[in-house]
Amino acid sequence: MTALAHAAADDVRAIVSAFTEGERPLRRGEVLATAERLGWTVRSAQERGILFMTGLPHRRARADCLLLDGELGQLTVGLSDRADDPAQQARLRAVEQEVLAVLAELLGGPGDRSSGRSRTSWDLGSGARVAVENVGDRVILVVLGMHVADLERAEARLGVDPDRDVGRDR
Repeated sequence: MTALAHAAADDVRAIVSAFTEGERPLRRGEVLATAERLGWTVRSAQERGILFMTGLPHRRARADCLLLDGELGQLTVGLSDRADDPAQQARLRAVEQEVLAVLAELLGGPGDRSSGRSRTSWDLGSGARVAVENVGDRVILVVLGMHVADLERAEARLGVDPDRDVGRDR
C-alpha cells in the first residue's frame, strides 16, 4: 500500500478535545488561544477568518477558520496529504476509518452518516457539530459553531441535498 502522510490519532484527539470542550460559542480570542495551545501558528488573520499552520506531519498542514460575528463559524483542518494517485484511495479510506474511530471513542459513536457524501458528524451538547469528511483526495476534520451547525440541521430536516451546488440548484 502506498504511503499517505496523515495526522496521528493523538493529534486528532488533541484537536477535537481542544475545540469541543469549554463554553460556547468560541469567540475569536478563544479560537486563537486554543490554536496556540495546540502549537499552531497564525499565517493570516482577517476580520472574518484565520489561516493556521498546524504543524501536522503532512504537506497541507493547515486549518482554515471562518468567523461569523466574531465567533467560530467553521474550522476546517486538513488531516492527510492529498491522495493524487488512485492507488492511494484505499489508504485514504483507512485514514478516514482511523479518524472516525478516534471520534467515536471521544464523542460516542458512531456518528451520523450524511447521505450522498463521505461525511460523518457528531452533534455536541453545546449545539456545535464535529464532522469527518473524505473529500475524495484527502480527509478533513470540520468543527462547526452553533449557528452553522443549526443551519446544517435545519437543511437536513427540510431535505436539502448536502451535495447541491449553491446557486445552481434553482
